[in-house]
Amino acid sequence: MTALYPGDIVLLCTDGLWGHLSDEQLVHELSCARSAQETADELVQLALDAGSDDNITLQVLRLDSR
Repeated sequence: MTALYPGDIVLLCTDGLWGHLSDEQLVHELSCARSAQETADELVQLALDAGSDDNITLQVLRLDSR
């Protein structure tokens, strides 16, 4: 188990996403100031643009400071 704190971001995804994007691309997109939905949409588009022909399933969770 890992403790989560305000400001943390969690990405759960299938290989249709991570198999086509580099760690650097994932970190960059997750660190942009956007909503979780906008980030998810952008990650799907980037994977499709990179040639993913597999199903792409993902969940982005941003823990806010409230």
